Amino acid sequence: MDYKDTVKIMLDRGLIKKHKIDFSQIEALMLRAQKDIVAAKANLEIDEEVTYNYAYLAMLRCGRSIVFMKGYHHLIIKSPDIDKSERICC
Repeated sequence: MDYKDTVKIMLDRGLIKKHKIDFSQIEALMLRAQKDIVAAKANLEIDEEVTYNYAYLAMLRCGRSIVFMKGYHHLIIKSPDIDKSERICC
């Protein structure tokens, strides 16, 4: 399955929607991700778990910014029960 197939499936399932690209939103996410990395580094010697959390948040924000750059926006899934047979990959 390639990128276009994955996007089509996600659009069909209502996981993402087309969205006008807003570079101020992308910039804000990237700046926040940079702050998360600084916080992760600052906490490395103090609390390893906190470091992982901040690093994870930074990656999440970068990933969201890529989605936004591609002209999409995620939708909130209201049900916590996600059928594993409905997974897109992995």
